[in-house]
Amino acid sequence: MGAGSKLTPELSARAASAGDDQHLEVVIELDAGEASGSGRASIEGRRSAFDQEAAPLQQAVVAAGGKVLATAWLNRTLKAQVPVKSLRALSELHIVKALDVPHALQLDRA
Repeated sequence: MGAGSKLTPELSARAASAGDDQHLEVVIELDAGEASGSGRASIEGRRSAFDQEAAPLQQAVVAAGGKVLATAWLNRTLKAQVPVKSLRALSELHIVKALDVPHALQLDRA
């Protein structure tokens, strides 16, 4: 997967219509970490592993002129505001699986 393909079509469209210095709110999904074990120890281990894996990405967001707004270890994402001009560089980081715009949760009525 090339770096450009890590941006969803919706994020790519928003970025194309924004100025390079404009900040966009994005969700950055990390590549899957190693999952092992079960129970409470596994949960704590996964949370700790996410924190360690996400730290360099958080630093990269700040270094690019952005701001980390929230983290979610359970789905391995960061929510951030980043300058449009930094999207490509962030997408090239090996830990990044995808960049998207935030989406509201929808009730599943199935």
